[in-house]
Amino acid sequence: MKFLSSIVIALLLFTGCANLGLDTSKVKPKQELIEDANDGDTKAILSLAKNYNFPKTKEGLYYFNKWYKQLLNVKSSENLTEIAKIYEEYNDMFINGKAKTVKLYEKAIELNSKDATVELIKYYTKNYKYEKAKVLQEKVIDELSEKQLADLYIFYNNKYKRNQLATIKEVMDKKGYKEPFEVAIKNLRSAAYKNKTNEVNSFINETIDTKDSEKIFLLANKLQRYYKYKEAIRAYKAGLKIDNTNAQAYYEIARMYKKGNYKQKLKRNKDEASKYLEKAALLKHKEAAAELLKYYSEKPELMNKFFEIKSKLEESNEGKLFVAKYYDKKRFDQKANAIYNELAKDGNKEAILELATKKPSKYNFNPEEYKLTLKWQDYILKSDDIELKKELEKKLTSSYSYRNYFNETKEKLKDLPTNEKTDILELRKSALYNKYRKPEIALEYYKKGVAAGDVKSAKNLARFYLSSKQQKYNEAIKVYEDLHKRGDLEATRLLAELYIKPPYYLKDFKKEPEKGLAIYEDLASKGNIDSINRLVNLYLCGSCKDSDSIVNYKKGFKYSKLLLEKRGSARDYANIAWSYHYGKGVDIDLLKAKEYYEKAAKKGYTSAYYNLAWLYYKNDDYKGQIIELNYEKAKEYLELGAKERNSASINLLGVFYKKGYAVKKDMEKAVALFKIIYRYDKYASFHLGEYYNDKKDYKEAVKYYKISDERGYASASIELGIIYEKGLLGKKDVKTALKYYEKAFRNSDDKTQKGIAAYNIGIIYQYGKGEIEKDLKKAKAYLKVSNYKKAKTQLKLIK
Repeated sequence: MKFLSSIVIALLLFTGCANLGLDTSKVKPKQELIEDANDGDTKAILSLAKNYNFPKTKEGLYYFNKWYKQLLNVKSSENLTEIAKIYEEYNDMFINGKAKTVKLYEKAIELNSKDATVELIKYYTKNYKYEKAKVLQEKVIDELSEKQLADLYIFYNNKYKRNQLATIKEVMDKKGYKEPFEVAIKNLRSAAYKNKTNEVNSFINETIDTKDSEKIFLLANKLQRYYKYKEAIRAYKAGLKIDNTNAQAYYEIARMYKKGNYKQKLKRNKDEASKYLEKAALLKHKEAAAELLKYYSEKPELMNKFFEIKSKLEESNEGKLFVAKYYDKKRFDQKANAIYNELAKDGNKEAILELATKKPSKYNFNPEEYKLTLKWQDYILKSDDIELKKELEKKLTSSYSYRNYFNETKEKLKDLPTNEKTDILELRKSALYNKYRKPEIALEYYKKGVAAGDVKSAKNLARFYLSSKQQKYNEAIKVYEDLHKRGDLEATRLLAELYIKPPYYLKDFKKEPEKGLAIYEDLASKGNIDSINRLVNLYLCGSCKDSDSIVNYKKGFKYSKLLLEKRGSARDYANIAWSYHYGKGVDIDLLKAKEYYEKAAKKGYTSAYYNLAWLYYKNDDYKGQIIELNYEKAKEYLELGAKERNSASINLLGVFYKKGYAVKKDMEKAVALFKIIYRYDKYASFHLGEYYNDKKDYKEAVKYYKISDERGYASASIELGIIYEKGLLGKKDVKTALKYYEKAFRNSDDKTQKGIAAYNIGIIYQYGKGEIEKDLKKAKAYLKVSNYKKAKTQLKLIK
């Protein structure tokens, strides 16, 4: 009983506070912190983020927007990196939030913060700016501390960036730094799941020998997650010998004893679990106290302990909540409701919400309980507490189980006003939840997010207007134009794309590509690289569907040169080379094309080797100019491309071996090359189909033709049609053959293949082959559009 008394004393220490709000008793008042932040105190900004939900509220977002310029002029890097991380986390709330994030990191770096450098490297990597990350890392890698290198190592390991990981490991090895413990633990997972007991125990022993309780507890937690309960218990106990104040560790040991582990032959042991729950409760662990209450209620001999701990819990509001929840789980509804009601009268929000969200039972309806629920719902509806209303609305709408209950209350809650404390992320969630269920409610939440200053909510609102069910094109344009005027680059790009390529389902809408191009050209004139890049793609990409009537090779070449000057990437050199190669926007100059292709290749654009080969090689379909026909030279470039695993180079090199260009014909070598890339190259898979077709191995031929067909190659579709029509696999299947011919006809940009497909379809309908009925009208329609030489003859026969 002495031990129980000590538990009760501990319980009294952690009970007594029952409101749902943040504990700000040791924090400066919000207004005082705002004034400090306005005076340049960066520590105050962090405190507002931690304790007052900044910038996730309307008020917080307003001030974070205000402080941004102020932060760019600070004289010390202290706290700046942490603040930049907040801007990064909530970047989509701000106009050009990503650019703001980068600027803040760069400012901290300017003030000699290596932590900011590490964070910016990570930021660039997360946003696929690998070249920028690489350049920045190379500048500072030798100056980073062990902790900073470990931070990068863990980051790259979690992102599966093997090359970057190897670079950091090399530096750490040179400096004699060990692999970060967090990574070593992660790698332990494989050994744990493969039951490599010796390896796991060796790692546990090494960790225990460090006498570092933080590492030991971290290891114990991982072992627990890997279902290695015996090993986890050993590690927790070892950690508790060093630090016996870790309540969570005692609680986790109790959980494992309570659950047991069949595979490890660890039997359930509630008595052993209770010992550790008692130790956790002594250290003020709330869940442990609640578990003890349940445990003491299960055995008659522990009845006195049950009543003693229950009576002590009932001396505080938080303790009463535990008791009420215990009654709830036991289905002692009247007792639970009585305690909740008592707490609710004292203003306890959690108790109010518990009562207001009790669903009536279908099988055992209790009118008194239902009346109590409606009473507290009415209380919330009439109160001035917007956040309490938000909590009720969230509970009633976020769970599918409430779909048929309290519809009247839900309706009254849907027009909730926002205030300075409204969480913007909650508004987004509510909008998303209702987007398809109740669009009219979603619209209100989007608008509330916009009113709070959230840029992401504005963009989501525009997308909502553009949805196939809304089709409010003009409303979307207004939203994007507003953001465009405020300088948001992403919204400006979305506006331009909307003018160039609006959603296909918008009715009675005329494209306005000239407006979109004007926006991009304006941004390009201000040096925006993404806009210059988009203009290059639009003006040069004649085959792209979104470039109809936009293609302008002269402008494309102009912006390609500008892009090369400003960015100078491998792809930029390749674009210039392509223009000179084919005379797109500039006179053909094959030597300049060669020069720029070679520069592109040196910078890592492996397709340039394939392009270089075409300066010395041509086939019957090739209409372009070449420097000279030189198979040996072409093969040299293809081999360089193949070495870099460029699929186009590998495929054409296979053709060289197949045809005997610059080499002796070697089908085995050709097939080996095709097989390297056939899974993702339609030409290589087609060549393999041809190879097996020629060998009359139709089963293998079909396998490879189908891969090519799936990637949209019409020739493969036609060959499949022929195989099925002729019954080369066994039985004729004209219906399947027709399907492949029709696919080739629909998808082919090659007029010859389209003509062959049309002819084959026409013949099937002309003679009514297989299970397909004769249909001369369809036959004539297909034969008329076919350019195949036999089509005219067949048309005459029909007439």
